[in-house]
Amino acid sequence: MDSSSSIKFATVISALSKYTNVIFNLLAGAVLSRILTPEDYGIVAVVMVFTAFFSLLSDMGLGTGVIQNKNLDAEDINNIYSYTVYLGIVITFVFILFSFPLASFYEDKIYVPIGLLLSISLLFNTLNMIPNAIMLKNKAFIKVGVRTVVSVFVSYVVAIIAAILGFKYYSLVLQAIVASIITYFWNYLGSGLKFKICPKFNSVQKILGYSSYQFVYSIITYAARHVDALLTGKVMGNAMLGYYNKAYNLMLYPVTYLTSVISPVLHPILSDHQDNPEYIFKQYIKVFKILSLMGVYITVFCFYSAEEIVLILYGNKWVESIPCVAVLSLSIWLQMTSSSCPSIYQSLGKTKTMFYSSLMHVGVQIAFIIAGIMTKDIYKLATYVSVSFVFKFLIEYYMLMKKGFDVKLKEFYKLLIPECICFTVLFIAMHYISDISINNIILSAVFKAFASGAIYLFLIFVTKQDKYLYLVLPTKIKNLIHRRGRFE
Repeated sequence: MDSSSSIKFATVISALSKYTNVIFNLLAGAVLSRILTPEDYGIVAVVMVFTAFFSLLSDMGLGTGVIQNKNLDAEDINNIYSYTVYLGIVITFVFILFSFPLASFYEDKIYVPIGLLLSISLLFNTLNMIPNAIMLKNKAFIKVGVRTVVSVFVSYVVAIIAAILGFKYYSLVLQAIVASIITYFWNYLGSGLKFKICPKFNSVQKILGYSSYQFVYSIITYAARHVDALLTGKVMGNAMLGYYNKAYNLMLYPVTYLTSVISPVLHPILSDHQDNPEYIFKQYIKVFKILSLMGVYITVFCFYSAEEIVLILYGNKWVESIPCVAVLSLSIWLQMTSSSCPSIYQSLGKTKTMFYSSLMHVGVQIAFIIAGIMTKDIYKLATYVSVSFVFKFLIEYYMLMKKGFDVKLKEFYKLLIPECICFTVLFIAMHYISDISINNIILSAVFKAFASGAIYLFLIFVTKQDKYLYLVLPTKIKNLIHRRGRFE
């Protein structure tokens, strides 16, 4: 099986698990959002930002280093895993201590018990870094997909039961803990790893040069992604943070569950060709075009259907999130494409270039976030954040094309001309279609989906971009199309 076929097979498997999780997440989110309050979500959102941050500290980019380095033997990997176990214990203990000044900063003692409980998920997420990397390195995508579905389903069932029983925000904490425990033990049992009491550090040194830039990049970009939540909670309160965070997470659904279907499989497969950047470029452009074309439709639909999406999924108590969802959705198209860049930097072995790229776009993003926070208005904050993603896109692709592939920017941006045409025409058309009033919120969403979908497909064929979407079709359908001479 060649790399192109491997990417498609792995993507299909990844897609099945991801989209099953989308259904679970949406259904569970719809239930929990009607039981819990925006303030409940806001309280947990602050601590979750820090648990994920501490997980990055524990990982140090070692997971991607294990995938990239093809010369590591079993002893090396066991040494690296054992090292992360000790590091994870230390980081978890530090996080427990950190819960106290966190509670003082937000002037709410509830952050102490929440921090203590979430330290459990932090520990298991840290322990999972190398087992998960081994599963991906071995291209065990089916096992990873099944594991993900099971852990998400079980953890949300526990969370819903806890919420019904009146555990409030602790139900969200339980979901994180249960998911991390299931995921770790499933990966560990399937990885064949062995813990060593006295691991050798020289194994870590073999990947440290590659991993160090990956580590710093992850820290910097994570900070840029979440500094808005931290400052919103402090300046505007937990309720406003709950509304904003709900809108932000809604915007991330298509970014996360479409990009993350492809990105995790790109690095393990394309890293086998790290000495052939021209090959990686050709493979990546196919992925880029697919993400870009899908991003155009999702962006326009989400912008004009923000009200329907929020009310259907979360109910009337979340109406204040609607304007934020609309304006943040305008960044989906660019985010879906630029979110795939890290996997390509990693495949090329150019994490140093990725690091320098992050220094530039993160500085711009943080500046926009601070400007938005100063307005003390979550809608204006969402606008500033959305604009910041435009600059992130421009910087990311300047660095990737010029420094990663040595490709002229003009040639790259020519690829986006059809999408720009589709976006402009579809956006204008939906402006007039949205004036049609339909009282039933579900029928309104369905009408907008079909109307925008019909116009979009027409534009895709007119601009001759259907050849890219054709790449993701099942083989049987491709053969049928070929027999009819569609792509001869």
